Amino acid sequence: LLLIILPVLIISLLELDSLQHEKREVMAADRAHIDLASFAMKRELEIVRSDLVLLRQRAARTDGHADEGIHPWIHLGGCFLDLATAKPNIDQIRYIDREGLERVRVNNSGNSPVLVPQDQLQDKSDRYYFTQGIAIAPEEIYLSRMDLNVEQGQIELPHKPMLRFVTPTVDAAGVKRGVIVLNYLSSNLLDRLERSGAQMS
Repeated sequence: LLLIILPVLIISLLELDSLQHEKREVMAADRAHIDLASFAMKRELEIVRSDLVLLRQRAARTDGHADEGIHPWIHLGGCFLDLATAKPNIDQIRYIDREGLERVRVNNSGNSPVLVPQDQLQDKSDRYYFTQGIAIAPEEIYLSRMDLNVEQGQIELPHKPMLRFVTPTVDAAGVKRGVIVLNYLSSNLLDRLERSGAQMS
């Protein structure tokens, strides 16, 4: 009986050890995929943050000349257009004044970014990202939850999952003048997570 049971036990233990080894390898591979996806996402979001800081500096200089005879917003709109052209994952860039009124907005329609005419700019004073952004300290950045874009009170179709990066602008005296809002299309981040999930499966 022992001669029968002993080989069975040895084989069972060897198979169990092999299964545990395979499980450890799979878990290590999964962690590697997660770490890689996480690193790529953090790097991409850090680039967006850097772009927003640059726009904040440009907007602060523009706002300082808002009372002059020239139209200062044209220059800021040009900066927005340049960035949106270089970064197709940016869906919108806006400057909203401290009253919640859009002063400059660029929409990335997919073909090429466009500067929205003044008569089509909107009141965003009741939007959560404006109230959150105007409330934070200068130099801080508010990152919204992921949600869908809303225009004229309606959810935009087709659906666009969006992250909003918001930072206040201040004048030379440190008084808040408005906020920069950068709408970042989250589709590529979601695709990356889905690919990582497929690789892990």
